[in-house]
Amino acid sequence: MAKQRSKPTIIKKIEDDIIVINPFEIEKKIRKSLPPPAQTHKNKIKYNRKSKHPKKFDD
Repeated sequence: MAKQRSKPTIIKKIEDDIIVINPFEIEKKIRKSLPPPAQTHKNKIKYNRKSKHPKKFDD
């Protein structure tokens, strides 16, 4: 039972630290993570646009 009490206390202390540190780390991670998804979205958009271009050639 003593171990169970120690774990929640440690988790709470860690959560407090993470909550304070998270905003900065999350912002940096999100900013670094955004470029790859952006390229994926651009690739999907290019594929969609390629589908529209052939229609113009057919017309």
